[in-house]
Amino acid sequence: MTCDVESFCVASPMYAELSSYTEVATLKSYQDGKLDADNAKGREAEFVCDTVELMTELRYEAERNFRDGSTQANNRRGELRLSIEALTDRLTLDTNDEPPQQLVSVIASQHLSLIEVLISSMRKILRCKRDMVSISAVQQVDAHCLRWLARQPGHQAQEKAGSRQKLMAVVREETRNTLENRVLKDFIYRVEILARRYLQQNESRYPASSRVKEVKRLRSCLINALRLPEIQSLPTMKALVQPNYVLLHDARYSKLWELYRLVLAHTRMSEIVWPNRHRLFAEIFLVWVITRLNLEFKSTYDLSYWIKEMPTNGCFFVNPTFTNAFEDSCGGILSCVVTSSWGRLELKGSSFSKRVNLLYIPGNIEPELNFPDNNEIYVICSFSEKDCVRTSHRGNVIWMSSLNQMDSAVTELLRKV
Repeated sequence: MTCDVESFCVASPMYAELSSYTEVATLKSYQDGKLDADNAKGREAEFVCDTVELMTELRYEAERNFRDGSTQANNRRGELRLSIEALTDRLTLDTNDEPPQQLVSVIASQHLSLIEVLISSMRKILRCKRDMVSISAVQQVDAHCLRWLARQPGHQAQEKAGSRQKLMAVVREETRNTLENRVLKDFIYRVEILARRYLQQNESRYPASSRVKEVKRLRSCLINALRLPEIQSLPTMKALVQPNYVLLHDARYSKLWELYRLVLAHTRMSEIVWPNRHRLFAEIFLVWVITRLNLEFKSTYDLSYWIKEMPTNGCFFVNPTFTNAFEDSCGGILSCVVTSSWGRLELKGSSFSKRVNLLYIPGNIEPELNFPDNNEIYVICSFSEKDCVRTSHRGNVIWMSSLNQMDSAVTELLRKV
């Protein structure tokens, strides 16, 4: 398929016309651990989930600053201010001895003992049911059992019991198949996937990190729990949960319910972003460009960022100030102008002007792009290895396929400018 680059510009209406673009089956397969990042679809799902993780980390930082009193809330919707210094430290500086704080690392550091207690002492209940039991074992009958008994031939209990000498009676059975334990199983399954991905990204990079060691202990505990017969015998959750009395009021299970809701909300964020993932790419790329410019130059106007608790239309920031002017050490002005649709930005200096186009190619499409013969730069987020080969010979194309390549892509962009 041969396409013009304008078709895949972030500002293009093409994404609204793709029926397959809004389907979340690929994302759900990745979240359930059934799809690895070894093909274009898997790499796209990994990019979206990693970017949402990064945005969640930035939100944690904003909440921490709000609790410390160093920042304030914007409104009752929970929008919190995040300073440009905090953004710069997280996005462009990599001198920390610890990996980033994520939801799974918070669970590992603060709630591992609770999870171990819940697994070792799962709540059991006595459940009444009707069953055929021997005459000597009959202890309780109800109206249904009496009606059954009346229909049997014979005059005495021994005659009605028949050749098997069994009668219908109410029996009590000890079981762990309760809503709260099914929530526990689903929680264990989901958190194990989060822990596995966290270790894949950070274990080799931070081998001595206490945070990584805590997540390793958590994952080991969860893997062992999933092998227990009492866990395996529980049915899998297949629908939304309405909490029962135990989940709301029991001391341990109510805490589990809070954590489970956080995990579901964390998963839900990626699903909300998925239909607008091209805008998510544009937002994180432009934020990265602004923070790099702020690191190397001095911003002329205030850089205030407000981050939301949940994304809207694929975006986490509230009206971010991407268009700005920066002053170098010699007094020269570098202006960064971004279109309202975020598909293009223009970097201008005293002796140059360079236009940059942001392109996003979904993982299920492998087009052959026709680049116009101009002096513009094209930043392409694509997850196909073929796209990298096709564009590798072009000096005005910057190609990336993962969040880990974001900083190098911005560095290459500033070098070309």
